[in-house]
Amino acid sequence: MANSGGEQSREIPWAEEFVRRFGSAAKEVRGKRSAQWLSDRTAELGQRISPTVIAKLDSGHRGNVLHVWEVVLIAQALNVPPVALLYPDLIDGPVEIVPGVEVPTNDAIQWFTGERPLTLGGDLEKMDREELRSARAAIEEARRNAIGLDVMRELRAAQRARDDAIERLSFAIERSKKGYTVGLDGRRDIAEDAEARVEKALALARDRGLRFDGEAEGGNE
Repeated sequence: MANSGGEQSREIPWAEEFVRRFGSAAKEVRGKRSAQWLSDRTAELGQRISPTVIAKLDSGHRGNVLHVWEVVLIAQALNVPPVALLYPDLIDGPVEIVPGVEVPTNDAIQWFTGERPLTLGGDLEKMDREELRSARAAIEEARRNAIGLDVMRELRAAQRARDDAIERLSFAIERSKKGYTVGLDGRRDIAEDAEARVEKALALARDRGLRFDGEAEGGNE
């Protein structure tokens, strides 16, 4: 048991926190789908990651072990860019890019994707005006991309909620046909609300200039 001064609590090493952040982000994107589901998705891609490993990532008990191929495979299985799982606090959140050094997440993303070098010593004052303009433009683009990723997450969450509501409504209709008393009106309302949420997310995506390989068009049908 920890004492009142918290002397027995320990600071999480940087590498462990890095793995925890990745695991937490992957779990959030996965939503209610199980570790077995994600394991099966990775198997479909050609290299299974076991449910045990995924469960350890979910719970933050993987230690400091995270392979590059696991990052790539899990990101593809979840249909998100790997960088969205490595640096999930998009737009304004800070990230400890290396032990003891925090930078804005946008800077970390730009460095990771090769858009610009990472300056840890505060050398922005030494940059000429053209470099500053380029840096600011790159930051603004990263912000727009981050907003777009948030929209994608909301759209996927809305679609999952809609599919679940439709499935529950269909089940209730079948039950009612067999003579069971079920609240069809309430389930229809839930399904309609879920569909409205999808339409709202699609409209927001269009406002951001995003397209989802037919999803946007499908939302208008």
